[in-house]
Amino acid sequence: MSMPVPHTCPDEPENNWAGYTVTHAIPRQGTALTQEAVSEQGHRAMVKALCPHAPRAAHAAMDNEEAILRFLNEQDGTPLLIESGTRSGWRYLITEHRPGPTLGLLLEGSRLLMQRPSAGSLAFAQSLALALCHGYARLHSRGVAHGDVHPGNILVGSEHHVTIIDFESAARIDDAPMGYCSQITIYTAPEIALALREQVSLPTATPASDQYSVAAVLYLMLSGTYAVPPQKTEPDMLEAITGTVPAPLPGWLPLQWPGLQRALSTALHLDPGQRHASMIAFARALAPGDPHHAQDAEPAGMARTEQNADAHSGR
Repeated sequence: MSMPVPHTCPDEPENNWAGYTVTHAIPRQGTALTQEAVSEQGHRAMVKALCPHAPRAAHAAMDNEEAILRFLNEQDGTPLLIESGTRSGWRYLITEHRPGPTLGLLLEGSRLLMQRPSAGSLAFAQSLALALCHGYARLHSRGVAHGDVHPGNILVGSEHHVTIIDFESAARIDDAPMGYCSQITIYTAPEIALALREQVSLPTATPASDQYSVAAVLYLMLSGTYAVPPQKTEPDMLEAITGTVPAPLPGWLPLQWPGLQRALSTALHLDPGQRHASMIAFARALAPGDPHHAQDAEPAGMARTEQNADAHSGR
């Protein structure tokens, strides 16, 4: 979350957070900073910290992220919260380091691969698309909707194992709506954008809004273009998101991947009630060839049945 830097914002503490020594400092974003660090035992971690003069909204977002991480308690596909505290006025969260580049970096490196029709690029696209769906299905099955799905918040490890990071906008599915959204992106679901545009109520993430956002990420990944054209201002962005029915996916992949077009169009429906019943249902619709492919590839340890996942989807 980027905020203007107050002139009174002090320098961050030097090189160490609760026994973790900083190894790489990512440029500060407003009143927040993110750093890579390592413990004396060699355990790698990520540090997120807030300036003492960070605005109330930034502290509320960190409160929410800490609560969600404690609730998840290192479930598969989410990082472990190691420690939280305050040092020299700076508030911090330390989470375990998870391997793999962000999806954004991975897509930059694979752009040429995706543009060239081949069995290898088709298999790559199908494997990664299903991995993303299963990653968010795991999160939803544990009672959390993410609320800020974009390529920078997704880490892709070996064999396309997905780790989801940054839970500032996340919500407990079983709880009363908390009404919080950190920022508007080109992947924001229409119902979230509509609530912000009309200023009737603050939006809360749901499995259905996550599904739209995942589909918007897949649209970019598979075509190189955005499902909703980017806009220069937030009001124009909100208007575009709420009023744009994404065009059919361009390129060669829909011709080689039966069911892709319909699966994406359903997930990108402006009405959340018309989307797939769950992320697993989305994965099954995307599955190539054998209709049992997606079911066979469902992540181990899914805690809830398909019926329960449907009940949490907002349908």
